[in-house]
Amino acid sequence: MKKLPVPPGDYPCTWLFEGVSVSGELELAGGKMPRGLVFDMPGGWTVTTAASGETVSHFSPHTVEVPMLRGRFRTNHNSVLLDAEVSYVFPEQARARAKMALCGWEIPNQDPLLFDSVEFQVSGLTELSGVTAFREMTLPTSDATDRHFSATWNSSADQAWQAATGEELSLGYVAHVNFDRSYRYSVSSYPVVTIKGEPRSAEEWMQGFVRPLAELTTLATATKQSISWVLLKPPGHDRHDVQVFAADIAQEPFDAQSPEPRSVGSLVRLGPGGASLADLLAGWRNLQDSYDIFFDYLTVSLREEMSFKTRFLALVPALESYHTTKYGDGPVSRADFRRQRKAVLGRLKAAEGVQADDIAWLDEWVSTLGSYPLQERLRQLLHDLPEALQDRIRSGTDPLPTCLEGTLERPQDVWHVMGKVRNNLAHGGGTPTWEQLACLTRLAHTMAVGLALQQLGVPDTALINAIDRGDWTIL
Repeated sequence: MKKLPVPPGDYPCTWLFEGVSVSGELELAGGKMPRGLVFDMPGGWTVTTAASGETVSHFSPHTVEVPMLRGRFRTNHNSVLLDAEVSYVFPEQARARAKMALCGWEIPNQDPLLFDSVEFQVSGLTELSGVTAFREMTLPTSDATDRHFSATWNSSADQAWQAATGEELSLGYVAHVNFDRSYRYSVSSYPVVTIKGEPRSAEEWMQGFVRPLAELTTLATATKQSISWVLLKPPGHDRHDVQVFAADIAQEPFDAQSPEPRSVGSLVRLGPGGASLADLLAGWRNLQDSYDIFFDYLTVSLREEMSFKTRFLALVPALESYHTTKYGDGPVSRADFRRQRKAVLGRLKAAEGVQADDIAWLDEWVSTLGSYPLQERLRQLLHDLPEALQDRIRSGTDPLPTCLEGTLERPQDVWHVMGKVRNNLAHGGGTPTWEQLACLTRLAHTMAVGLALQQLGVPDTALINAIDRGDWTIL
């Protein structure tokens, strides 16, 4: 297991604030914003001169923003709080909190603070990697006197890619050996991603590579995944790492281990014959740029625990937005539709037997938008999926499954039911049963995952296998 340079904890330190060294403390914890205390603060008092000429000092709580607050621990580690807020709560004492803290033996004294590589773990990497750390393990099969234990490292465990934008990416395993004077011997491994490129800020590395990979592993494993730890290297400072603390970094290194039984495993796999990590990250960015609402569902909604009703009301509009982005709002432009609508109403008005009230009713209630009906959008998205996934969905939904009976009087198909249920929930119509809502949510989610894999250029083989094994439920 990786040993981090700066363990989480509370550290007495000295801050450099407005050119003055002051004492304080820094609290570093996994999954929390860095925060601390600053003592003997300069600038807390406001001094005014009264009309009598008397000097008056008074204090009022206030907050100042500090882009970069530097400190030094008693252990001689350096720290930098980025985008810090320093709040004066008492005279000469303040609380500080920051979006991010950087800690390490050597942090360059420069502004902006840039780094040319990042090393990190996100949970789910073992499943995503597509390879094992060890190629072979040998265990004794009997109680013979000279029993032999051995492990052979997998030469394919280390993978590397070149991004079109120039970054060098690698995913590999690091071996960790533990032994004790001929009484104990064990070997384990842990996966690590390393990316090298043009110098960037800590936030740019996080936003461009670290967080997207945690989002990708969440999609791939169908389980919420987190950022375990992050280390940065400044240009020309290869000897010492700079550790990143932020609210979305757990500070929990982990060893590789086999996936849980009956789990999905990973819908996306690297390794020999698998996907390229560089292409996956580029595809993920393109998905975010092109299908923003759909992307929001894949990232925000998959990380949060939600009721079926809440998830369904987020999921179906996301699919609707995906279709609108790909195919437009309707079969013709809104301007053309309004012209056609006006012409039809004009012909009806001139026809014999059509009352003025009829024309007025049509003018008020016939849409001026010409948008695709929701059920038609959903049917089209089904046709967009790979054939094997279409077949699994059709076999489970045609004829209409028992769990969805009674939702509509004369349902055309499952997509008609899904569209009607969504509109009823959104506009105060009839409420489906819990079981019906669960079935529709699982179906819509399967479609969303299939579309996401397609956009990433990843075959749906693993998803199909999970469905066939019964590890992934369509309804």
